[in-house]
Amino acid sequence: MFLVPFLYRAALLLLLTGVPFLDGGAQGRGRGQGGGPGAGMGMPEAERENIHGLFEAHDKIKRKVKVTKNGYVSTTTSEDPEVVKMLQSHVGQMKKRLDSGLRVRRWDPAFDEYVAHYKDIAISIKSIKNGLRVTAMGKTDDAVKVARNHAAVISAFVENGWDEHHAEHPAALTPKKDPKNAEDTKEEAQAAQP
Repeated sequence: MFLVPFLYRAALLLLLTGVPFLDGGAQGRGRGQGGGPGAGMGMPEAERENIHGLFEAHDKIKRKVKVTKNGYVSTTTSEDPEVVKMLQSHVGQMKKRLDSGLRVRRWDPAFDEYVAHYKDIAISIKSIKNGLRVTAMGKTDDAVKVARNHAAVISAFVENGWDEHHAEHPAALTPKKDPKNAEDTKEEAQAAQP
């Protein structure tokens, strides 16, 4: 009995607005302007607005990353109290999201890899004056590389704001192609075709 009105409302909303009912009507600024994989889906609106606020205020954020033997320590601060609140809230939200098994930016290879190795990275978050300090320690050699790659991507977000948000970032463990062997690979692929 409930299903028919639900489907009717969902179809009507989609027809009238182009917004799927199950998406909660939130489009967000996912990959590209309101489009692409995962745009506005699966994340509560308040969290999405918080992330967007950080991208808008990226020029008010200072970030330092120190590479350690097993990962990194990052210090992210701002002189703007509202930005500090957003930073502290966002990092806590993301940790909670990842701890519960939810994904982040599935279309981005670096984040997909980070989620896959998340259980092998010990993360400590400490609120400090004007921001926070995050310590990430990989439990395996691969996790160390993935954690450091994640720190570099976050630093690029701080540096470049929205321009970086829309970029795909390479995974740390993706084998690098050797330009000397590129021709061999191309020839092997052509030889394998009937």
